[in-house]
Amino acid sequence: MRFSTIVLGLLATVGLVAASPVAVEARAADGKLAFLRDQPLLTFKYSTPSPKSKNWVGIYPASGGGPDKEVMVDPSITWAYAPNADSTVKVPTTGLTAGKQYKAYYLADDGYKWLAEPVTFYMPTEPRALDGKFELLPDQPLLTFKYSIPTANSKNWIGIYPASGGGPDQEKQVNPSLTWAYTPKTDGTVQIAASSLTGGQQYKAYFLANDGYKWLAEPILFYMPSPDVPFEFIVTKFTLQNARVGEDFSVTIAGLLNGVTDPSTVSFEKVSGDAWVGVSSTGGIISGKPTAAGKVQATIKATLAGKGSSTLEVTIPVRRADQVLVSSLNVLTYNLWHGGTQVNDYHRKQVRFLAGGNFDIIGFQESTGDHANRLAKALGWYVYQGQDVGTISRYPIVETYTIPGSYSLGVRIALDGQKQQVNVWNQHLGYDPYGPYDFCFSKMTVEQTLAREAQSGRTPQIRKSLELMKSNLDNANSVPVILLGDFNAPSHLDYTEATRDTHCGYANVPWPTSVEPTNAGMIDSYRVIHPDPLAVPGITWSPIYLDNNGRKEPMDRIDFIYHKGNMTVVDSNTLIVGSPTPEPNHKNNDWTSDHASVHTVFQLPVANGQLCKPRKP
Repeated sequence: MRFSTIVLGLLATVGLVAASPVAVEARAADGKLAFLRDQPLLTFKYSTPSPKSKNWVGIYPASGGGPDKEVMVDPSITWAYAPNADSTVKVPTTGLTAGKQYKAYYLADDGYKWLAEPVTFYMPTEPRALDGKFELLPDQPLLTFKYSIPTANSKNWIGIYPASGGGPDQEKQVNPSLTWAYTPKTDGTVQIAASSLTGGQQYKAYFLANDGYKWLAEPILFYMPSPDVPFEFIVTKFTLQNARVGEDFSVTIAGLLNGVTDPSTVSFEKVSGDAWVGVSSTGGIISGKPTAAGKVQATIKATLAGKGSSTLEVTIPVRRADQVLVSSLNVLTYNLWHGGTQVNDYHRKQVRFLAGGNFDIIGFQESTGDHANRLAKALGWYVYQGQDVGTISRYPIVETYTIPGSYSLGVRIALDGQKQQVNVWNQHLGYDPYGPYDFCFSKMTVEQTLAREAQSGRTPQIRKSLELMKSNLDNANSVPVILLGDFNAPSHLDYTEATRDTHCGYANVPWPTSVEPTNAGMIDSYRVIHPDPLAVPGITWSPIYLDNNGRKEPMDRIDFIYHKGNMTVVDSNTLIVGSPTPEPNHKNNDWTSDHASVHTVFQLPVANGQLCKPRKP
């Protein structure tokens, strides 16, 4: 596979429809917004059938703070009015930093209603002319591109990446391309294999120079067609995040649809539900201001011309005006196994599981290739995607913490503004050498195996994580802390005298990846509920790897949710879907991972320190 990074391109919607080679273009409702990279900074092209003198373009950090829910969160960094029906506008660059990523919103009438899909871009240092051209050919076999360049190079190439991130937007490598092909001529066509792409998802194509990441032309955005996929909501029922009486509420459900090539062609309407609940005709944004507490239900219908309609029943838990917004917290850690791509129809299966679980916060491992962004978009959630791990949340991510390297990241999540927050750290520690193999297959001593724990990277990684978490941990009584992930090592709480026979004759092993969090004051949430490791082992590795070259695969609990601070564990379990068939016959499993996931329910305090009644899924 190839490796890469992102900026802006032109939009080619797959139906397949290509666009001009100088702009990144996207659509919502009836408007359009494009960033013109080859024009003086910052120039945007815009159009709308509803021109107003106070329509405007605002620039926000890409990491958050913009009106993603069509309500104000933070002030824009810079902005300019865009009063015409079809024109360009130059936005001041004051407050922007070259090389940083930003998000531009085209907004209506001094407010925050979208006139077009936002455009994400990196602030360039200066405009640069590009000599190459390429376009997606809609009437040719997938994915056929026409390209041209003044000087041929046998290693020029086109790479396809997720539209939401991971491509060479700064002309540097970030993540692997999903698929690619060389373009060796000065003028020609090339067909790129599409088997690794998902119908209905948006992607970004880059025309790149000499086995590297310098652009030869502006990137192209396109939707992957899904002609054989039925148009329908992936689930029939979905619980949204909590709302509160008298406060604005907004969430999008459009990502739950399957069989969509171009989201702008789908229309939405409310079939039934409380009067305060509304849905935008395009974009599928449910919004309103609750008038009474309780569980509010509404039925939303989506229609796509030529493919029919589908309905979704949504439930909105509405809190009283005097209540905290979140009374209990459902947390999941989930190793996706190469994003889920080892199993057929993985996107639909993952969304069904996640949408049906009533989770609040999910930490993914093996999400390289933008899978956390993909799943957050499907659920209408907030997201922070790293190189390997990614975290998604029903509630706003207001701060991020990154450990150098790809194995760990942290987020601060505002469950209820400043009144109720939580810090969540997500990690995927080194996998080789693996301690249970050292015991069961090589019969190493405990001392030898612990030395190899350090060799694997796990011991220094967990120590580095906890070092960078120290300020969070010191403040955990005010803002609780969660540490979750795939630790790739068992727990000292599981290797007891009682379980010696289940662990190849070993016991009392001080696994550093569990001892270190415990010494830092963190609690293993699963063992709070299931203190006896013999009675309830909680195995997460592996539901499908049962045989290891004719030897029995060691079964261990290597995925964890730790916590520290003022919250109480009320439930914790491992989760899988169905009865997975062991590999190598796993392709049609309903469960898309080689790990079991771990789910913990935390009971949260209210303002006066008393604990709320927990909500279970």
